[in-house]
Amino acid sequence: MDYRALGKTLIDLVGGTENIRQLTHCATRLRFEFYDKGKVQKEKIENLQGVISVVEGGGQFQVVIGNEVQTTFGAIREEMKDTGSSHEEQPKEKEGIVNTIISVISTTFTPVIPALIGGGMIKALLSILVLAGLVSDSGSTYQILNFISDAPFYFMPVLLAYGASLKFQCSPIMAMTMAAAFLHPTWSGIVAAGETVTFFGIPTILGDYSYSVVPIILSVWILSYVSVSQRNILRRSLNFS
Repeated sequence: MDYRALGKTLIDLVGGTENIRQLTHCATRLRFEFYDKGKVQKEKIENLQGVISVVEGGGQFQVVIGNEVQTTFGAIREEMKDTGSSHEEQPKEKEGIVNTIISVISTTFTPVIPALIGGGMIKALLSILVLAGLVSDSGSTYQILNFISDAPFYFMPVLLAYGASLKFQCSPIMAMTMAAAFLHPTWSGIVAAGETVTFFGIPTILGDYSYSVVPIILSVWILSYVSVSQRNILRRSLNFS
């Protein structure tokens, strides 16, 4: 089965690259969001060789491919780049609040799932090693494996920033840098000290953002509007010049 060819066929059946507002994938599924769902030929997609099934929900059109989903995803992304697709000026189809929230959570967490699974598996392995007496819970081996397994959870804001940047269509690097600032040792030290802190005279609420979820999603959402404003200002300045 040629999964790259499948990707190109899917492009035709979903109304072309110009109709794809968002494209992500998990372990087995392509997750589409469209500008106009009326252009999508669902029945033909379901009958394609290589497509296991089609699922709609949470504002997403999910095509179940299986283990070769990355190959198909790569082929579609290449076509989107080659055609220079830009959807910034196209109107977005209105979604309900519930569907919007589900879509944000799904798109944000999907890229993070492999890291969370990996961290969980190392923790499980570590527990087995301790129970079997192969590793001491006070030894250096335990400590090293323990912090490795904790890393995806402790640095959750950084990982979620990437997924959120895909959903809100802003720079992944800027989003991840902002999340890294949340976890900076200086801020952690300020929080641990528990002393009153002000920012330009404004009282600041102290909070530990490690392991957190909601703050970074809201921050990247705000960042997306800041990014749009910056682009608009740049365009105007170029037009005047």
